[in-house]
Formats: sequence, structure tokens, C-alpha cells
Amino acid sequence: MAISARFSRGLTVLLCSLGAFTAIVALLALFLGNSRAYFTTAAGAKSWSTYDPPVPRNITGTITIHITRAIVIRSRSNKSNARVASLQRNFARYKLPPVEFLYAKAPGYLSYTWLAWRGVFHPKFKDHHSDAQISLALAMYEAFERVARGSDSWVYVFEDDARVVNVPLGGDLVTLRDVPADAEFLAVSRQHNRVHNGSFAPAEPVIGGGLMQALLVSREGARKLVQALKPIWAPNDVILYKAGCAWVPQPLGHQSAYDLERDFGAEKKMPGIKNQRLQPCVNMYYSTRLFDQTSNPTPPCRTGNMTLAQVHERMMARTCGYAIPPEDWVDETTSIYR
Repeated sequence: MAISARFSRGLTVLLCSLGAFTAIVALLALFLGNSRAYFTTAAGAKSWSTYDPPVPRNITGTITIHITRAIVIRSRSNKSNARVASLQRNFARYKLPPVEFLYAKAPGYLSYTWLAWRGVFHPKFKDHHSDAQISLALAMYEAFERVARGSDSWVYVFEDDARVVNVPLGGDLVTLRDVPADAEFLAVSRQHNRVHNGSFAPAEPVIGGGLMQALLVSREGARKLVQALKPIWAPNDVILYKAGCAWVPQPLGHQSAYDLERDFGAEKKMPGIKNQRLQPCVNMYYSTRLFDQTSNPTPPCRTGNMTLAQVHERMMARTCGYAIPPEDWVDETTSIYR
């Protein structure tokens, strides 16, 4: 009887061990198989398509859009707390949709490995970027996932240092008129400093890039970006413009330098991504700048070795920079905003 019981227990242990071993082998096979496929295609056509000419744009008119949601990307640091408090004071002066917060956090080693295996991150991304850059890239990606899964047609996505500019106090930023009918993404922290009157006209296709501290994305645009940004190889606010359907490689001048420098030398580190449009492409437009970033209000007015007081005086006199400067402008170059 005792022998039979011991034999039964031993057989059970053996079968469990065999089952666990089989499961481990199966997982390893799955991981290695997917890894081989991922590393083989990471610099190829699956993730980064080769450059192709812009698709002809068939704009059939304009529409009025209503923005019903806003996502602010922030961290749990004291600096972020200060920036968010400034953002909330600024936003309270205008008509904006309800704000929700998405907390950015750099993934740990196991989380990053899992995300890289899933194809969300390029395996070498963490070797060349800081935790802050990685956490922002992931948070912006997660923001697009939220929009793609949600029911809102248009959603604002802000970094925590966004600030309204060029808009009269109390101005409506919930409704935008004259938006191109095929628009899927509006770069609202870019382009022209002129007084906003509720219209997004005249709109221009986004060609080159950066300055994505504030953006408007449609549900369909977010669904495309969730696909186009994988695998993430640079901070998303830097490379978003490369998903624009109108983007073309810039061989000379400022935009060429931007492509090379702001991609953080990615071509050397991750061959195969230079001059690549992200796919599927998104119909991106800009027009009047509606937002800027708190930590960078002075460049439109700064020339030479001007003091901050001189820059402030010029900006508030509206002789340069914004058509309507931030009503609560302060010295944002202090450490609390960096």
C-alpha cells in the first residue's frame, strides 16, 4: 500500500515535471521563433517601408470637428507637478474638453524585453536613450492606443508643459471649423503665429518636423499611428511627422539636419531607417499655432544676446513671436520647468 502510494506520488511529480518542461520548451520556441522573425524584419519592409511618393490627396472640402477629450502625459516628479499646475491654470482660461492624465514611466528590464519582443520597441532603443525619453515614447504610444480603443472622434494629446497661445482669453478650443475633410491628425503646436478665430484655415500638409507638444488626433489616425510607430526607435514626439502622408526626404537645409540629428543618429545605430516614411501614413495638417510648450516660449522673439527681460518686453508688445502671447508668461527657463 505504502509502495503504491509512493509510486503514485512519484509518477505525479514526474508527469508534472515533464509538463512544465514541455511548456518551457514551447515558450522558448515561440520566443526564439518570434525573435528571429522580428530581428530579421526590424530594418526591413515590415516595419519601415522604403520611401514612396506621396499619395495624391483628394480633399473634397472641409468639416467642423468637435473635440471631446484631452489626454495629458505627465510623470510623478515634482517638476511635472509644477508644470501640470501651470498647465491647469492656463487651460482654465479657455474652453477645452475634460482633461485626463496618463503617467509616463520607464519600463523595467523585463517589461522592456517583453515590449521589444512584441515589437513595440526596437531592441536597441534603450541603449541610446534616457529613461525620460523612453517613458515619454511609451506614454505617447499608450495615449494613441487609448484614442484608438475609445469612442471619441477627436482627442487632444498634450505633454505636461503645453500652453495656449494665439487664442483670445476664453476662446473656444473644443470646436474647430474648416478642417480638411481627410484630416486624421492636426499639429496644433506648430506653424503660424496669428490670432485664432475658430477656423483651421488655411491648412497645410505637415512635411517636416518635431514640435509635437500638443496634437489633435482622430480615432482613425490613432489606429494608424499605433501600427506606424512600431517598433519605436526614437521619441515619438520627434518622429511623428515621418508618419505624415506628405512627408518626403529632405536632402538639404534645416529639415535634412532635423531628420539626421533629431533622429539621434538612428541610421548609424539601427541601419535601414534613414529616409523612411512610417506606414501606414496619416493625413497630417497644420495651420495657426494654438499651443506651445512652457519651457520654450522665447525663441520666436530672441535675437543675439538679449536678456530674458528684453525678450519678455518684445513678446508682450506683440512685435514678434505669438500674435497673442500667453497671458501668464513667466521666466520659464528656470529649473522648475526643465
